Amino acid sequence: MKMTTLPQLDTSMLSHDDHSNPSPHHSVATGQKLRQNARSGWWARLEAPAYALLRVAAGAMFAVHGLQKVFGVLGAKSQPAVWSQLWVGGVIELVCGALIAVGLFTRGAAFLASGTMAVAYLQFHWKFQLAGGLWVPTLNQGELALLYAFVFLFVLARGAGVASVDGWLARRVEARLTRSEANASRV
Repeated sequence: MKMTTLPQLDTSMLSHDDHSNPSPHHSVATGQKLRQNARSGWWARLEAPAYALLRVAAGAMFAVHGLQKVFGVLGAKSQPAVWSQLWVGGVIELVCGALIAVGLFTRGAAFLASGTMAVAYLQFHWKFQLAGGLWVPTLNQGELALLYAFVFLFVLARGAGVASVDGWLARRVEARLTRSEANASRV
């Protein structure tokens, strides 16, 4: 069985052998070196695909909640009345969840989804009740709504990432612009 070793942290910047001339820049250089090592480790290569998986999984699960509310399928206990607040929330969950999962109009969909979940937490779970600890998500059963709100806020801030329709469209536009610039320079 072959044993693999994990990359080692470069501690050369952490050496304190030269005490005769302490530099005020030493701690800054140490911090920069540590950040550089953190970005270049084998785990750094997992960042983009892990984010894509998070975006796809969160979007797909969000869309399933919308399917339950709008169509009353997949184990739904009841179906809300059409055009009620719960039904409109279900439509937002279905549409925004699907858009986030495929990475199309990702930031706009994430903005709407995050806001919807913030409202859901405040209005249906917390209900602005402070007595008895009902503001705590585990007590008011609002963990999922709050988690979705913050995950989609992160998606809003980060964008679509890899494995997304937005990324594919951006690459196509960039390639088209590059070709047109090359053609213009030949003229």
